[in-house]
Amino acid sequence: MLLGWTTLTIEWALALLSLVFVLLRVYVRFTAPSCAHNLSDAIVVCAWLALLSMVACDSALFKLGLLEGPNTFDNSLLSLNSNPGDSIRMLKVRAQESRN
Repeated sequence: MLLGWTTLTIEWALALLSLVFVLLRVYVRFTAPSCAHNLSDAIVVCAWLALLSMVACDSALFKLGLLEGPNTFDNSLLSLNSNPGDSIRMLKVRAQESRN
C-alpha cells in the first residue's frame, strides 16, 4: 500500500499527464475545420476537473494526516462528529491494534 508523499506524487503526475491529452483534444477540436464541438468534449473536461478536485482533496487530507503511518486517520478529526463510533463503522476505518 502506498502512503504519504508517494501517493500524492503519483496522483499529481497522472493528473498532469492526463491534462496534456485533454488539452490536445480541445486544441484539435478548435483548430481542425472538420471537427465540431459536441457533448463528449464537455464531458472529458468535466471529468478532468473532477479528477483535479479529487487530487486536491487528497492533498488536503494528507495535510490532516490521513495517508500517514499505520493509522489511516487522525483521531482528532473524529471529534467533529456527534458519534465518532458510527463514523468509524460507516467508513470502515480502524486503527491497527498491536497483537500480543
